Amino acid sequence: MNDLNVSTIGMEVESALPVLPLKNTVIYPEQTSVLAVGRASALAAIKAASDGDQLLIAVAQRDPQEQSPGPGDLHDVACLARVQRVEQGEDGVRVIVQGIQRIQLLHAVDSTATYLRMRYAKLPAITLETAAADTTRAEALARDNLTLARKLAVAYDVANRLFSNWWAQLPIPSYKLTVWPLLRGWISSACSTFCKPTPRWH
Repeated sequence: MNDLNVSTIGMEVESALPVLPLKNTVIYPEQTSVLAVGRASALAAIKAASDGDQLLIAVAQRDPQEQSPGPGDLHDVACLARVQRVEQGEDGVRVIVQGIQRIQLLHAVDSTATYLRMRYAKLPAITLETAAADTTRAEALARDNLTLARKLAVAYDVANRLFSNWWAQLPIPSYKLTVWPLLRGWISSACSTFCKPTPRWH
């Protein structure tokens, strides 16, 4: 039975592995990611992988609100990943995984298990040659990104010069008594907001 209605002609079907469904997250080959895991089925999949050869299937859900995703709730293309480390923290479990290779999901096995296990087939890596058809679009995106980076650099430079001029005009007592505590509080707030990662519980 092919749960995802994918043709397996010419594919070498691999043994089933535990599946880790992801909400609003995609794992790519050679990418190392830290995932916050909370669902019982996801924890069971990670334990199964850790007790075995450390391998699992990391795949994005079609609907991130689905709490018990089945094969039909997952995207067809996933990533073979290796569990590198599992950490138990005060706020839950975090697992470090490293993507290995793009894979095609095929069909589920052991439907009575507490976690999803699926067979898969390996897909070839995407290279510049295989992506030649998208070269024009990629070049356009690169130009847009370069233009945006230049605008950000100019904006940062202008803001930095304005701030430096304003700061230089402040009297010393005012700097010591009012401005610095305000800036320190703002910097602390900004760091806690933008520098601390917001976990997505999978």
